[in-house]
Amino acid sequence: MSRRIAVTLQKGGVGKSTVTVNLAAALAACEGLRVAVVDMDSQRNATTHLLGDRFDGPTLYNVLQGEAELGAALTPCHHPNLWALAGARELVAFERGSDDPRRARTILGVRDVLEAAMPPEIDVVLIDTPPGGGIWLQAALAAAHGFLIVAWPDGFSANGLLELFQTADAVKEAYNPDLVPIGLVINHVRNTTGHRGYAEVFQEIYPDLVLQPLLPVRSAISDARDALLPVEFFERRYRVSNPAAPLFRQLAAQLVTRMQRAGALAAR
Repeated sequence: MSRRIAVTLQKGGVGKSTVTVNLAAALAACEGLRVAVVDMDSQRNATTHLLGDRFDGPTLYNVLQGEAELGAALTPCHHPNLWALAGARELVAFERGSDDPRRARTILGVRDVLEAAMPPEIDVVLIDTPPGGGIWLQAALAAAHGFLIVAWPDGFSANGLLELFQTADAVKEAYNPDLVPIGLVINHVRNTTGHRGYAEVFQEIYPDLVLQPLLPVRSAISDARDALLPVEFFERRYRVSNPAAPLFRQLAAQLVTRMQRAGALAAR
């Protein structure tokens, strides 16, 4: 059975898609796991990063509309162990008011598709989520075994963390009683008093969640993103040392250890 992890924070611009894509690449290339990235964000940043900006194949929207099977909609990308289920602009059409009965049906429908139709050979599913607390964040949390938080060391992310835990508690009560936080990636860390202070506070408040290392601001990450490659494959394709690649390898290894401790992933 696949281990499904929602990568999230109720704030935009913290690098959720970048972390999702680069963790997926490290899990696939360095940990030997078969990984699927599911893009639930209508902005499609993870899709563009992995499949290019001209991708016109089947999407998550097509799967939910019954126009494509999930297994057939998984598109191979960059490595034999890595696939992506593309996001779609049309996903915004599923947004419902909180009192709309169709909202619960949509959330449960997404959960059921990812549970029942994901090919059994997939080991890990990373779900990239949009900002805010809308239907797609809730659907991702309803479908996930756990959620991985991505935050900057600042006050906006601190508020986003509190909002996320409130949303997760609501989803846990309504749809997914086994949902748990699995880790916190502190991203875009600068060597400033403010960033150091918030990073220390996060590690004091969430000592069991924070993954190491913290991710500093690195041009190597944006260089790879601009080339539409994860840092792992940017390094391999251009035969240059990318200082960000070892950081994501370390994070991926910790994520695997946590999943193994939870009994959700066989040791390899």
